[in-house]
Amino acid sequence: MPKQINSKNLELSLGLVNNFFVIHPNANSANAKDIVENLLDQSMSLVLATWSCFENQDGQVVNKFNNDLIANLLLDIKVKLQLIEKALPLAFEDSQNKKAVTL
Repeated sequence: MPKQINSKNLELSLGLVNNFFVIHPNANSANAKDIVENLLDQSMSLVLATWSCFENQDGQVVNKFNNDLIANLLLDIKVKLQLIEKALPLAFEDSQNKKAVTL
């Protein structure tokens, strides 16, 4: 039986990846680079999976699967890109905690 959510305590903004994802205080640049690389690999796999959902018929790109599947794949790609965006500034910090880039 699923849990019921008490709407009085539900913070809707925490349902967004950028608001929920918090970098661990002990994380360093190397950790962030590993995370970014992993998320990029996963994103590329999802892009290839999404691309394989289509086929070329007489010069037209045709959807082979239902739209919900493709929408979920695209949402997964979007979420991973948002996580990458969140981790990138830490990935490019130098040893003195100066950010090489800011978003």
